[in-house]
Amino acid sequence: MKKTILKNYARLIARVGANVQKGQEVILTAGLDQPEFVKMLAEECYRAGARKVRVEWTYDPLTKVDAKWQKESVLSEVAEWEKAKLQHMVDVLPCRIFLESSDPDALSGI
Repeated sequence: MKKTILKNYARLIARVGANVQKGQEVILTAGLDQPEFVKMLAEECYRAGARKVRVEWTYDPLTKVDAKWQKESVLSEVAEWEKAKLQHMVDVLPCRIFLESSDPDALSGI
């Protein structure tokens, strides 16, 4: 796809879909398969006035490895740093953008 079209999509997501406001934090969750578009979207969020854009990467094959090998007790616990991260989101109310491109069958067999 042409870069100009991708840039237009990024602008549409940041300005209309997410409606990023001046001074707002943005959390952008995306798969490892789209780094160039994530960069474009982060830039558009900053252009819209975002104070900070944090990218959280996902990778389905690693998620599957974790689900396969971790004990249920480990999978079900919430670490202190995760609680602090969630509390920060409650306190700040960041804009959340999810770019979904994962394989719907990525966790089959688990």
